[in-house]
Amino acid sequence: MRQFTLGILAGLGLSLVALSALGYVLASSVYEPAYRRMVEAKPMLEDALALLESSEVEGMLSSYRELCSAIPKAEAAAEAYSKAYPALVKLSGLAQEMYEVSHSRQYNEMIAALEKVAEAASELKPLLAAAGLTDLYALVDSASMAAEFMREAQRASEAAAEGSKLLESMPPEELKAQVEALKRMAEELPPSKLEGIVQAARVNVREALAVVEKAERHPPGQLKLLLAAAGAAGIALSAVSVAVARHSMGLQ
Repeated sequence: MRQFTLGILAGLGLSLVALSALGYVLASSVYEPAYRRMVEAKPMLEDALALLESSEVEGMLSSYRELCSAIPKAEAAAEAYSKAYPALVKLSGLAQEMYEVSHSRQYNEMIAALEKVAEAASELKPLLAAAGLTDLYALVDSASMAAEFMREAQRASEAAAEGSKLLESMPPEELKAQVEALKRMAEELPPSKLEGIVQAARVNVREALAVVEKAERHPPGQLKLLLAAAGAAGIALSAVSVAVARHSMGLQ
């Protein structure tokens, strides 16, 4: 019976040696490279979590909700734009004519002439005051006002011309198509679904970081040291069992 027990202990020792050797090989060939990749990935995971939990992402989600909620108004605006487009095209033609007139050579020469008259007239104010003709101040100022008015008309025509270009680049059909594309996007990816995706990503990244941090508490070197110690213990157990068994057989 004693020999049987010693045989079992020797077998357990050999099994422990074999398992330790296998574990050591796996730790070197599988766990150590995986550990290295996890440690290298940790900064990226931390950056990803910081981004997912940032105010920028929250702002993006809020803006997306507002954008989706504004789609009915955008559809109504696109329809109104479509109905008003013919009249706007006519106004665009008038705006172009206004631009051409206000930027013509004659128009600019008129502005220059009025500004010269205004400058010369301002020098006459002291003489008018001395002559008691202050009522003529308004007449003197009218040249300056006319020049400024013509400048304002010129600037207004430039803004109108820019509006005409925008009108040409955005026909009603294209605007409606863009609104429809936005509507389809909101249907396929409603705000609640996008928020769920972001939340799931946050959970996944947190779990991945937890795995990495847990692995960091058990580096490959530490694991291989434990396996080597287990293997040594197995060798010692087998050796002791064999030695005891031989000693017992010698006594018999």
